[in-house]
Amino acid sequence: MNVTITANLDGTSNPLPYTYGPGLLYVTDSANPGTVYSVPATGGPATPLATGLNQPRGLARVGNTLYIAEAGANRVVSVPTTGGPVTPLVTTGLSGPSDVVVSGSTMFIANLGNGTVVSAPISGGSPTPVAIIPIGAAGITL
Repeated sequence: MNVTITANLDGTSNPLPYTYGPGLLYVTDSANPGTVYSVPATGGPATPLATGLNQPRGLARVGNTLYIAEAGANRVVSVPTTGGPVTPLVTTGLSGPSDVVVSGSTMFIANLGNGTVVSAPISGGSPTPVAIIPIGAAGITL
């Protein structure tokens, strides 16, 4: 299918081919060793992207980066969507992070261990408390 883009001030682009497809799914497996996989949404083999994680739980994808809540290590890490080195981003102030969501340059982290939601820059750093959830924060979305 050809797609054009219309901007209010600059007119309309030339038609460009665009193919929409379901792409890849990204899945955490918290078995030992914890692994993050990519899997074609139409079916097919799983490709490991990161291994040796300690209970990876929720994850968020922004562009070519995955943000992973690593519950057993009390941290959030990132990894390229094509696989590669794991980069620790938030390594203090978390207690059993179970999920992560990203909005702009901020990530929000659900901490199941202490029932809080915190925020931190996607580049990493110290978390800032956002909310206390009485029973425990397990999942999060925007």
